[in-house]
Amino acid sequence: MTDNEIIKALECCSKTSQEICIKECPIFRRAGCIDELHKVVFTLISRQKEEIERYKGVIKILENDVQTSRSETIREFAEKLKDNTLRIRLGCGCHEYEVITKQGIDYLLKEMVGKDDA
Repeated sequence: MTDNEIIKALECCSKTSQEICIKECPIFRRAGCIDELHKVVFTLISRQKEEIERYKGVIKILENDVQTSRSETIREFAEKLKDNTLRIRLGCGCHEYEVITKQGIDYLLKEMVGKDDA
């Protein structure tokens, strides 16, 4: 039986009119239809439960991949940001500082993302 036929049979059994059951139920005319319905419903529920568990596993893998990708992207951004700093000497030149400019960040963002988000 298909999932839709199982659902239709359950729907028919939940109605009070036996006439509706006779006309619409896909398994009514079979001997032991209620026992058969219990078996197919159990099979359907078990199959769907397994499918849900499989999807949960896939979702967990995807979440891990996204987290790994996110971490790698942040690391890459930080490394490129370090490469785009300006070195400035102040006073007598004995102190050197590395400065990150807004333009440098905008340029790096555009390079990595591909559009001007700043």
